[in-house]
Amino acid sequence: MEHKCECEHARSVSSVEASAYGDRYKDHVLEQYKVFLEGMEKNSERRRTVLQFFIGANTAIFALVGFTFDLGSPLTKLMARLAIAAAGVVVCIIFFYLFRSHKQLSSAKFRVIEQIEELLPLKPYSCEWSILKKNTEKTGYLSSSKLEALLTLIFGAGFLMFAALSYCAYRLS
Repeated sequence: MEHKCECEHARSVSSVEASAYGDRYKDHVLEQYKVFLEGMEKNSERRRTVLQFFIGANTAIFALVGFTFDLGSPLTKLMARLAIAAAGVVVCIIFFYLFRSHKQLSSAKFRVIEQIEELLPLKPYSCEWSILKKNTEKTGYLSSSKLEALLTLIFGAGFLMFAALSYCAYRLS
């Protein structure tokens, strides 16, 4: 039984038929599945680390605002605040694309996991995602990737609002 892979260059997720492989086929499929799941967990851990760094970086950038109160002229304050806002927006854009990259990698890994599960007696990940997709409308589930995108938009909007308020304060001074 051949299992089709979505990959352009591979004919299937399985490189050899069970009958041609030998008695240890299922054992080796299960072992490779476990290794692949570990890789999936490492990707999720990297994603959490990136999220923590993103929140820390944005918090540090916002903290710089406090230093602008003691600056001399209104123009100097404005320029410093616009630089802080610009840095914040750039950080948000970079992290948006980092989060998107992790989402794409995770999606590809889940598709491979689903294909490997076709070779196994149970399909826990495939079943979990099927249930989750079915219940999304009822529960209002938001994926972590949507929340990460929303977080970058909120921080980015905060920086833009800060820039606009700083400009208005400058014009009024």
